[in-house]
Amino acid sequence: MPGLGLTLGAVALGIFLNTYLYGIVSYQYMAYANTKFGDPYWIKSIVLVLFLIDTAHSASLIHMAWYYMIAHFGDFNTLADAIWVYPFTAIVTSFVACLTQLFLGFRIWRLTKNSFIYGFIAVIAVSSLALGVTCTVKASSMTSVLQFRTIDKFMAAWLSTEVAADVIISTALIHALLRSRTGFQTSDTVINHLMRTAVQTGALCGIFSTLTLVMFLATPETQLFGLFGLPMSRLYSTTLMDTLLCRKYLRGLFGQQREAMKTFSRGGLRLQVLKEIETELKFDDAAESSQTAYSKGHRSFEQ
Repeated sequence: MPGLGLTLGAVALGIFLNTYLYGIVSYQYMAYANTKFGDPYWIKSIVLVLFLIDTAHSASLIHMAWYYMIAHFGDFNTLADAIWVYPFTAIVTSFVACLTQLFLGFRIWRLTKNSFIYGFIAVIAVSSLALGVTCTVKASSMTSVLQFRTIDKFMAAWLSTEVAADVIISTALIHALLRSRTGFQTSDTVINHLMRTAVQTGALCGIFSTLTLVMFLATPETQLFGLFGLPMSRLYSTTLMDTLLCRKYLRGLFGQQREAMKTFSRGGLRLQVLKEIETELKFDDAAESSQTAYSKGHRSFEQ
């Protein structure tokens, strides 16, 4: 077995990083709960499911730290133990990634009305989930992390499709948003913020997925893959929650240019994207009571 730095050290850093990211996403969950968005129940259900999964997985990583650093302190033979947290991490990461990718793919469909792109994203996301489940099942029967190298092909396929989905989502969002530029400073600020979120989705999650795969294939005798693999699902949760929470800020910016945009109608896709952006940014201060007023204003805006 390699030294402690490449085994226990990598796992410890991965757990510390996950704890930090869990703190960020927990704040996002609380902010969402305290903000009166008029979201449908299916979006609220997604947020609740993500909160429960993130909490359960973060707790399991604390158990992993206890197992290696407290319960079996000084027992170097246990450093190679493939405890249940490893396969649990695989299924959590694949599920959260799939959920986030499908949600962002739905936003792309809302912006472009391109069913082919959404279907393509859905196929890749579900395929990645299936490969993640396969890795979970196979890893569940293993007793040593050294045995993980026997499923390297499945791991490579799983993480590669995950990265592919992230890249496609980011590219499609950026392409649609670039075509929707209006020339108005404030509305373009909204679009730039949405583009930043798109880049964040593909770049940060893709980098962690790629580094996890590289470390797993290049150093199979170590646990360096855990440094990036253990906290990876928190990145997807943070991305989805940031997408939901930024609507309050962007809604205010978008409203400042609403009157100016009444006379702007260059290009069908561009106008459609702007309308859908406003729909995505819908924010209800008083839920039911303000919904009627907003609907009337939205109809007059379209006219």
